[in-house]
Amino acid sequence: MKMLKRTPSLTERRREQQRRHRQREREGRRVYAVELDGEIIDALVRFEWLDKAAAGDDQAVGCAVTRALSEMASR
Repeated sequence: MKMLKRTPSLTERRREQQRRHRQREREGRRVYAVELDGEIIDALVRFEWLDKAAAGDDQAVGCAVTRALSEMASR
């Protein structure tokens, strides 16, 4: 018989979110919600921070924005 994978409860998910939040705080990092238009996505692709095939992937776009900002800040 195949065992079903147990999904985390709301309490467990909130606990994990809180743990990640505290870890980011300790590392001096923050999470921001930003609105991006097509021109910004195109720029991320043009400057090779984002692969064109991943332009519709929210996580990939977020990582590309982080890379772009980190590179700009280190100049």
